[in-house]
Formats: sequence, structure tokens, C-alpha cells
Amino acid sequence: MFRQRFFAMLVCTLFLIALAACGSPTSTSGSISTSTVTAMSHNVTPGSTSVLTPTATATIQAVVSGKPGTGPMVIASPTIVPGSNGHAQQIVLPDRVLILEGVSQQPGTDTASMAISVTMFIKNTSNHIITNQASYFQLVGAEGDTFGLQSTAEAGFFGSIAANNTRSGTIVFQIPIGAGSGLHLLYSPDVTTEKTIVPLAI
Repeated sequence: MFRQRFFAMLVCTLFLIALAACGSPTSTSGSISTSTVTAMSHNVTPGSTSVLTPTATATIQAVVSGKPGTGPMVIASPTIVPGSNGHAQQIVLPDRVLILEGVSQQPGTDTASMAISVTMFIKNTSNHIITNQASYFQLVGAEGDTFGLQSTAEAGFFGSIAANNTRSGTIVFQIPIGAGSGLHLLYSPDVTTEKTIVPLAI
């Protein structure tokens, strides 16, 4: 009789120890994108089917690295060139000077468009060659719309400019009539730190 009771108590004790071990929390670790991970344990009880139950929850985060783009320098009030009657605007950059000698408006190629002509002068103030390409120039409307150059400038305006040399010419943009107010010139040369946006006085 004593032996049967002792054996029954021993079996119950071992069962309780085993049950406690199965229910102990398991640890999780990691470093991935932000999400919640739940660890599951396999619990078994006498006379029932096995079930999965949550034992631990861990929030896992990721480190997302990125580099912001380089925005243009905004020149709200360009320097007026002395002796130009307030019409010519000067923008001084590290290796070049842009002078917007005049901006004018003419009828466009059709009734829904208008032409914006910008006459400018570029001087290379560095000791190395700089480039001047049509893709460097865009018009930006008041609503943020951008318009690329659509007419060719005078021969020789685009291309390489030697050290201490100058180029001048007129470039023409065709834009919708409704976009003619609040225009800015966006200048984006191959040197990204010299990207500039300047208001146009028409």
C-alpha cells in the first residue's frame, strides 16, 4: 500500500516538473524589419490533443539607412548687375558666374502655348574646363511643373567652356499659357553642389 502511494506521488511530482518545463518562456532575439514575432511552445496535457500556445513576444526592429538627395540652392533675390537698369541678374557659383541678361515672352508655336526666352551669359571662373549642356536648364512653374528646353540656342552656346572664357546665348522654352506666372529657372549642372533655382523677372 505504502509502495503504491509513494509511486503515485513520484509520478505526480515528475509530471508537474515536466509541465512546468514545457511552459517556461523561450527567448527570441533578432534584428530585422520592424515586426512582432511570437514564440510558440508545444504543450501536451493528458487526454487531449497537442496545441501551440504563445510563450514570448519580441519586437524586432531594422536599421534603415539612406542618404537624402541634394536640393538646389534657392536664390530668392539675385544680385542686380550694375548699369543694367535692374534687368540683369547675377548668380555667382564656385566655378562659374551666370548672368541672366533678359527674360521675355512671345507667342508660342500654337494658341495654347507661349515662348519664354532667356538671354544669358556664362563665365568660367575656374582654372579647368566646365561644360554647358541644354539639359542643365529647366523652367519651374508656380505649381511645381517643370519644362525642359525645347528650342535650340545660338550655335556655340552649348559645349565645353575653357578656363576664364565666356559664352552667351538665348534659350527658349515652350510652356502652356496658364503656366506663365511665377516662373523660376532651375540650373542643374554636372556639379550637384551648384544646382540653383532663381526667380525670373518677365
